[in-house]
Amino acid sequence: MSYRYQQADYIKAAFRQMTSINQYIFLPIKLNNPVIQYTQQDVSIRKFVTIYRLDTSTTSQIKAQFLTKPSLFFENKMFNCINPTIKTRWRFPYLTFHYVHPPEMFKHHYDYKVHDSFIVYGTNKYIRQIETICAKPQSLYIYQDQQQLLRTLDSFNQPHNIHFNEVDIRLNSQEKLLFIEMTLTK
Repeated sequence: MSYRYQQADYIKAAFRQMTSINQYIFLPIKLNNPVIQYTQQDVSIRKFVTIYRLDTSTTSQIKAQFLTKPSLFFENKMFNCINPTIKTRWRFPYLTFHYVHPPEMFKHHYDYKVHDSFIVYGTNKYIRQIETICAKPQSLYIYQDQQQLLRTLDSFNQPHNIHFNEVDIRLNSQEKLLFIEMTLTK
């Protein structure tokens, strides 16, 4: 799959917009810059994931904020996580492709460039740490009132015809990481 400048620009714009939405969702808490942002290469469903590192006080604030709002907590819900990388390819500034081993049933295809591969926007510094965390059983999932989240998304869905229509939020309190996944409609 060849990527053109327009596709790379679209991914960058989606992550910038997602970062703005995340800052708004968690007001008055100030989130640091994301440690990693990635999306799967699957073009049928475009999910964007942003991961933030939190300190102890921010983790407590987020727990308190979501405990006071209508929230549901679930264990072991499927989340768009990453698999260990077998090959990396730089494409554009701040955009790197990461190829992973395909699932067992697709091993004979030899098309590792598609199955579960992902695109990283920004730094690759924390890839190994996130791969390790993704391999472990997941901890705490947080869902804010979906109606409120949809209203927030509607107010931000303006530039580049980028329209996020679903948000999943997970707090891993052991690692002090906040995972935010948004699904994009085309």
